Amino acid sequence: MMREEAMTARMRHGTRTGSDVLLFKNPKDLYFVWKEWEFGVNGVKPARDFTSMERGANKFTYCQCKVFWDAVIRMILHGFILDSVIDRNYLVYGQGKPVSYILKALADDKRTGID
Repeated sequence: MMREEAMTARMRHGTRTGSDVLLFKNPKDLYFVWKEWEFGVNGVKPARDFTSMERGANKFTYCQCKVFWDAVIRMILHGFILDSVIDRNYLVYGQGKPVSYILKALADDKRTGID
């Protein structure tokens, strides 16, 4: 929560630095992960618009979330609605599981060829 408050305070005072382009390391749910990709949070630009340097500064978190973002985009292109896509991920990987567990499971499935 401190990081969130510090970023908000910097933005309120009009001081933005390159470190403002950060992804949350412990998002609360998959809806929040998607919101980071599509819209950005706390005044940070959307992750889909990150430059290669910004992706590099967030490499671990970006790569971990990218598998989820790609899966969501793929399902939306196949005609699914965003809410049902995210709900399906919870259904498959566990409603009560932490987001980090679900993201890791998605990456493991991608590596083994499960789509």
